[in-house]
Amino acid sequence: MNTVFWIIIIILLAKYISSNKLVKNNKATPKALILTCMDYRFLDDIHKLLEDNGYNENYNQIVLAGSSLGYNQDKFLEWKKTIDKHIELAVQLHQVTQIVVIDHMDCGAYKLLYNDPKMSQVKEYKLHIENLNKIKSILSRTYPKLTVKTFLIDSNGNNKHIK
Repeated sequence: MNTVFWIIIIILLAKYISSNKLVKNNKATPKALILTCMDYRFLDDIHKLLEDNGYNENYNQIVLAGSSLGYNQDKFLEWKKTIDKHIELAVQLHQVTQIVVIDHMDCGAYKLLYNDPKMSQVKEYKLHIENLNKIKSILSRTYPKLTVKTFLIDSNGNNKHIK
């Protein structure tokens, strides 16, 4: 192949890289730390929720089984400590101003940690609301300069902002 061809390829590649949003946003400050459950079934729903609420991939993310329940439970105490350290680091390194906690229905962690494999949707919903309110209260007290928002995604991918 001739030199002109490779020069064109290099120029096109350089343009692509320089227009890539990840490179452009490299110096941007993420506005939030997002805490989600590890369930892969809800990745697209979480992404849509974040896009719909203006985060546009402008966030740090941490994943924890059960999300709010994972933070609140007392079986694995190191989980809460790990999340707290991530929050502190996100504030220190990236000056985040928000924490967003996203739970989802049909969560295996709820069935496991509440030792109720046949948990009804009604019971699970109530427990999500309790855990989301609890984590919001704890994080708001612990990090008073940060805004805490909570969401719950249903089994169909619809989300609800929990106040």
